Amino acid sequence: MGRRHVATAARLGHDVHVYDPLAPDDNNPQIAHWHTTEATAKRCQPEAVVIASPASTHAALLWAWREVPRLFCEKPLALSNADYWAPRKGLVDREVAVGYNLRFIPHVQEMRAMVVAHGMPTSAHACLRCDPARWPGHQYASPLLECSHEIDLVRYVLGGGLTFYGASVSPSGQTWDLI
Repeated sequence: MGRRHVATAARLGHDVHVYDPLAPDDNNPQIAHWHTTEATAKRCQPEAVVIASPASTHAALLWAWREVPRLFCEKPLALSNADYWAPRKGLVDREVAVGYNLRFIPHVQEMRAMVVAHGMPTSAHACLRCDPARWPGHQYASPLLECSHEIDLVRYVLGGGLTFYGASVSPSGQTWDLI
């Protein structure tokens, strides 16, 4: 996702700086400024920061960059409630955005238009099959946090009348249910 955000920002004409101590990529022509330390990255005084690092680093980076006027963080914001709320104490007056791109797929928009035109269905079933053990990388949260795009997709298509009453994750962590 970080590469996609870099490409979008460059295409929009922004002066793109990247801080990534683990994977410097000097061959990317869209990146004019590469920083390998947080201190050098902060010296450029960014107007906005996109956090697109492994999920296990999100909460700490939200805290570290709390002074930046605009923050966008890839989901999940943290790996647990405790990880999320600890740095949020310093961000309490801040709006933190999460982008849900599945809403913009043409077929999804067509399904949403059908619900708007014909009303909320009396029942619905959505199924997502994935194996977290096969996800790229190894620093991910539980499926209920990681699959927020899919949860948002169901909420978006079915509209505002949808209420979730609870959730459960199987002991293996590979299946989950929303009630």
